[in-house]
Amino acid sequence: QFLYFIEGTLPFVRPLNTNAMSSGDWKFAANEGYLTWTLPALPSGGQRLYSKLSPTLLVGQLQRDDAVPTDYVDIPSVRHVSMKSATAILVERHTGEAHLFVADTVDEARAWHDALKRAMRDSAQLSESHAVQTS
Repeated sequence: QFLYFIEGTLPFVRPLNTNAMSSGDWKFAANEGYLTWTLPALPSGGQRLYSKLSPTLLVGQLQRDDAVPTDYVDIPSVRHVSMKSATAILVERHTGEAHLFVADTVDEARAWHDALKRAMRDSAQLSESHAVQTS
């Protein structure tokens, strides 16, 4: 399976990570609302998606109740989150891939930034806890 996501006029295709999506916890979001998903090189492009942040995934959907996300970011793959501007959050992955998420307001951007940082921290603690239990 593949996710097809249009970044402005550039098609962006990547394999669907069924392991990341299988938990279904993205359906029980800790934070949700609209974000524009784009790339740092195309800050005014992208697609406005209904976004849900769970402990392990940030997913974007065309409609709030879509059964399958349009795109996603696996939280354990994130290495750094920062504010690129007052309303834009930069998410950098361990692979070097970067995403830009643009909120409608400064307050919403700060809330998404803080929630993403919290999810990263929680994900790292969960990974460490799991590593200790299995060793």
